[in-house]
Amino acid sequence: MVSRECEQCTAERQRRNRLIEPKDARIRGRPFIDAPYIHQHNEPKYHALLLRAVEHAKRGGGTPAHILWVVAQDEPVNPAEIASNLTQMQRKQQRWLQYHDQMTAGIPGLLPLYIGMRARVTEKISKKLNILKHTPCVVVGWELHPSEERGTSTGERVLQYMPLCIYLKFEGMPVRIMDNLDPGVFPLKPRVAQWMVNKKTEAKVRRKGFPLIPDYACTAHMVQGMTLRGALADCGDVLDNPALKDMLAGYVALSRVRTADTLLLLRAFSAALFRQGPPPGPHCLMRLLRAKCGEEAWRASVGAVDAEVAYRNPAESATCSGTTRDPAAPREPTSHEPVPKESE
Repeated sequence: MVSRECEQCTAERQRRNRLIEPKDARIRGRPFIDAPYIHQHNEPKYHALLLRAVEHAKRGGGTPAHILWVVAQDEPVNPAEIASNLTQMQRKQQRWLQYHDQMTAGIPGLLPLYIGMRARVTEKISKKLNILKHTPCVVVGWELHPSEERGTSTGERVLQYMPLCIYLKFEGMPVRIMDNLDPGVFPLKPRVAQWMVNKKTEAKVRRKGFPLIPDYACTAHMVQGMTLRGALADCGDVLDNPALKDMLAGYVALSRVRTADTLLLLRAFSAALFRQGPPPGPHCLMRLLRAKCGEEAWRASVGAVDAEVAYRNPAESATCSGTTRDPAAPREPTSHEPVPKESE
């Protein structure tokens, strides 16, 4: 059947195929070179944003950008609670660098830096300047430590010392922070935050770094209400057994773009993803609103009247079957109730 289709049908079938194939050329073109990767969970999101930041540095501009890697510094509050010797402590510190930013108080273990990198802050920096959590920005420069060696301007390099500050450009901020900076440029300095490495033992670690991550991946919860120029969505594997929360996350991820041409799927998702039935949220909300509006009380009063009519004798019920009794009217005694005597 495929061999007999016309050229127009072949082109339309290829256009509708939004699944990324090996060595797919669409992933290196616009708008997908800058499009965010959307996933339901934070851990794959964090690793994807690092990989996509490196990919954007190599292919986003005319020439590959020089990438500097900033490594966070971790210091346990009580080292005896975490490790018994120095070798074990160093091994755990290496593993902590792989944790996503939501586990480490918003400070990533590894942060790539290059001119023109799109990023977003992970905490409120300044309420006066309207630099709040998840505010997007662009890296325009940095100030390295005086002891840091100046390397070449190509390739990748891991910094041995923490930079003194990173200069970020925020759109729509006309304020000049310093006289030697352009309007809208903010100098972000390293911060120290405390996070819990083990909830059972409540062992805590102090991390020094920058509350900044590349803006090339996000969770489905974060992009709710946004309209994107392009998106790379991951809705799970085809062999998964999805639940209702997976369906809601998949719906959010797939509905962030206006047309199907600006959407690519990293893998085929399960056929049962959108067969979970209606979500219970709208039903629960309408039930709550009806209760507040008094409909439940009205239904209860109608049910009491129906129960009273059922206790009447068949002749009276047949006579009153076509009428509706007013609950506010005085009730007549039924045949099984004693008739009160008139007072003399």
